[in-house]
Amino acid sequence: MRYRVLATLFVVTLLASLAVHGSDLPRGAIAGDVFYLQLPPLGAAAAAPRHIAVRGARISLDQSATSLLSDKRGHFQVANVPAGPHLLSISHPSFRDPLELHVTVPPGGTVAASAQMGETYYLAIGIAHYHSQDLERLDAPPRDAHRMMRQLANAFPGDVTLLINDAATKTHIQAAIARIAAAIRPQDYFVFYFSGHESSEDVPDHPHANSNFLMAVDSVAENTDHDIYDTDMARWLSAFPAPNHIALILDSCYSGGFFRGQPVAGTRWKRLDAGQQDAPFAPYTVLASSSADEASIDTDSGSLYTNELLRVLSTTRKHADRTPSHRISAAELFQDAAPRTITSARNCGETQHPQMLLAADMPLYQY
Repeated sequence: MRYRVLATLFVVTLLASLAVHGSDLPRGAIAGDVFYLQLPPLGAAAAAPRHIAVRGARISLDQSATSLLSDKRGHFQVANVPAGPHLLSISHPSFRDPLELHVTVPPGGTVAASAQMGETYYLAIGIAHYHSQDLERLDAPPRDAHRMMRQLANAFPGDVTLLINDAATKTHIQAAIARIAAAIRPQDYFVFYFSGHESSEDVPDHPHANSNFLMAVDSVAENTDHDIYDTDMARWLSAFPAPNHIALILDSCYSGGFFRGQPVAGTRWKRLDAGQQDAPFAPYTVLASSSADEASIDTDSGSLYTNELLRVLSTTRKHADRTPSHRISAAELFQDAAPRTITSARNCGETQHPQMLLAADMPLYQY
C-alpha cells in the first residue's frame, strides 16, 4: 500500500526575478525535477524504485523571498541566474524538512539540479492471531496498525509497509527493515509501529535475562528463536544513517521494558544520560504503551493507548501543539496521550502508564 503526495494545484511561473539582479555578470539557468521514491512491495521480484513527481514544491534561490513552484511533472526551471555558486532550497508541505542543494551555474549554460525529497518510511505490524495456541488471541492489533498508518501517512506521505497476522514473522519483519535500510538516506525518516504481544525473559542464566521482547507471529514458548529483543532491533537499525530520524511506537504489554533510560522527575518518561550511550535505544525515540511491569489494555474498539494517540492526532491536536507550529512532535503527542491513557485505564479498573524515551523530538504529524 502506498500513500501518494497530496499537493495543492499550482500554476507554475518561471520567475526571472529569482536571480540576483544587477550587472553585467554572465548568466545561466538551473533546471531539474522534484520527486520521491516509491519502493517495490516487500517480497516482489527485483525492480527499481519508481520516481514519483512532486507537484507544487516551492523552489527559492539564495534564500530569496521570491519563489516558483514545480509543475505536474515535478519539473522546474530558474532562468537568468548569475554564473557561479548558489543555494537552492526546495520545500513542500507533505515533507518534514526542506532540501538544500548547492549548485554552480555555468556562464551561458544550464545546470541540472534534480531533487529527491526526504520522505518517511513506515513499517506497521499488527498481530491478533498467533501461530502458538499458548498465546492469547487479541482483538485490536490489525485494526490498530491500519488506523495508525492511515493517520500518520496522510499527514506525511511516504512508503508504507503493513505486516498483519501471518505476514508478521520475525524473518519478514527483519526483511522489511533491511529493505528500508537499503533505501533510506540521512534526510529521510523511519516510523515503526507494533501492536501485539510482548513478554520478558527472567531466567537468570538465559543470554537475554531480564530483557523484554516483541513477539512475532511465529513466536513460541519453547524457544526464543522468533522473538525480537531490543538488541535485535538495535542491530537491525544500526544500518540507518540518521538515528535521530527514527521513532518506534509500541502498543504491547510491558513495552516500557523494551528500552532503558533514567526517569525524568515529575514525568512518565525517560532520558538517556551520558553513562548510558551503549544502551540499545540511545539514539532513537520510543513511545511505549505501558511500564515494564504492566499489561496494555486491548479492547474491541482498539488498543487503549493507540486509541488515545489517534484521539490526540484527530481531535485534540491543537491542544497538543504547544508551539504552535501546526506540527505534533513525539513529545507533544506523548504528553497529551499518556495522561488520557492513564485515566482511561483507571476507568476500566486497570493501571497503565505509558513511557517515553526521548532521544530526538522528531515531528510525527502535521495539520
